[in-house]
Amino acid sequence: MIVRKRGHETQGAIVLKIDRCDGTAQVLAQARMDDEIVWNPINGNATLPEAEAEKIFLRQAEIDPDLWLVEIEDKQGRPWFPGRVVKL
Repeated sequence: MIVRKRGHETQGAIVLKIDRCDGTAQVLAQARMDDEIVWNPINGNATLPEAEAEKIFLRQAEIDPDLWLVEIEDKQGRPWFPGRVVKL
């Protein structure tokens, strides 16, 4: 796991890029659903070519400077953080 950008300590949400180590990746944004923290796939539930996922990942930081950008390498595409993956 690599923290690529540190955001606001108390109010910054987290955006994950999960690199599947096969040339593909997925980008997930932290969100709240009712009182639960969940992960929303920014690019839908499908994986993307890694270069395209990287562009989406970095674009999120331009939109919200308080974000934390975290990159994970996991061949199975697991987010490693508490919370389920949902499509909002």
